[in-house]
Amino acid sequence: MMDNAPALTPQQDEQSPKIPGWVTILQDWKGIVWPAFAAILAGFFYFLGFVFNNGKLTALGISRMIEKPPINQDYFIRGAATLSIMAIDAAIILAFAAAIRAIFVRLFRLLPTKSQARLRAITKRRTWGWIIVAATVAIWRFEGFISITLFKDADSLVLKSAKELGTSWARIGIDADQTSVHGYMLLTVGMLILFVVLSWWILTKFATSTVGRMTFGTWAAVNIFLLVSEFAFLFGVSASFDSYPIVTFSNMDQAFGKGTVAALLGSDDKQYAFLVILNVGDGNEAPDPGKVILCVPRSEVKWMIVLTQMPLHLISHYHDFKALLRTVPTPNTPGAGNPKQ
Repeated sequence: MMDNAPALTPQQDEQSPKIPGWVTILQDWKGIVWPAFAAILAGFFYFLGFVFNNGKLTALGISRMIEKPPINQDYFIRGAATLSIMAIDAAIILAFAAAIRAIFVRLFRLLPTKSQARLRAITKRRTWGWIIVAATVAIWRFEGFISITLFKDADSLVLKSAKELGTSWARIGIDADQTSVHGYMLLTVGMLILFVVLSWWILTKFATSTVGRMTFGTWAAVNIFLLVSEFAFLFGVSASFDSYPIVTFSNMDQAFGKGTVAALLGSDDKQYAFLVILNVGDGNEAPDPGKVILCVPRSEVKWMIVLTQMPLHLISHYHDFKALLRTVPTPNTPGAGNPKQ
């Protein structure tokens, strides 16, 4: 009996199996790199914006009172602005560093040949690498000390007196152009750039073992992430010195009296947060007026009027600054114009 089935040709017999769609997408890796990078960058922007907002609410003393929305487009915008300011500061520092490097290179070339050879030999020694490691750790500790000091003093800035503020934040508070806070930001970015450069040199030129590179690389990556977060927090604290609406709302005079000033610090879906300063009227000015943060449910605020907008530190520390001005010698003060008296 003859088989009438057609014979299979080699091309028909060796058909390749179908590849799943998800494998095809992975093979085309260029198609997923950019979307993945965009998603990671957006998440990083969002994180920096959240840290910025936390620093601002911490300085205002309402971080535990006002609910932070888990999803807010303002976080993304603030995070992008924070990273943009970091990029601008980094560009300024790198330009300055490039100019300094060019000067040192020219000075190095003016040295005798023997001196140049000795300096090159020093940089190739193993001891030089350990000096770089020690310098990297010292930079990390120095930046940590500054950050801890500033962050500890930043809690509830608006409620503290000038004596409790500390020198750093008091200087920032009376600086209308915010030059001081930009100086701290430049210092943070400068320390970050120096830390990154030294860490990269250690990983590529000094560390030899795989375990050592992985350990140091992990430690450096964590601290770089922390330094960027510290910059965002510091930027958020500086926002508490911006102008805030000075308001009056229902039942404010009945509850606190007429010599009262209220600033709207923030709000959420349930309540408003006010900074209420007592006894600031012209005829009833106390030497040490009380300052309280008042949270009022939205249902109890029947009306609210915005009177003006002022920098928050001017009304919060007005009496402290005024007391300091009383101690400054004036031309009419005996001995003020003559240092010998």
